[in-house]
Amino acid sequence: MTTASLISQVCAISLTVSLFVAIYVILRSRGLRVVLSASLFVAFLVATQLSVKIVESKPFNWRYPGLLTTLHFSCVVVAVSVYW
Repeated sequence: MTTASLISQVCAISLTVSLFVAIYVILRSRGLRVVLSASLFVAFLVATQLSVKIVESKPFNWRYPGLLTTLHFSCVVVAVSVYW
């Protein structure tokens, strides 16, 4: 592992920890449930973005990101409709 790669990883970890600490500090007065919900929302959002990045790169070379977005929003509409 090169020094630049190590520095990059340390910066990424520091930024991630700072983000979740900020979420906690901002939302702590609203209770643990809200803090956990917001933290999970951010974590799932990042996971979704990384998944799309993987699917669009080699060896998959998926060329239809708009279809993924449409499918995602359609699933959200169904999930919200079932919830309500």
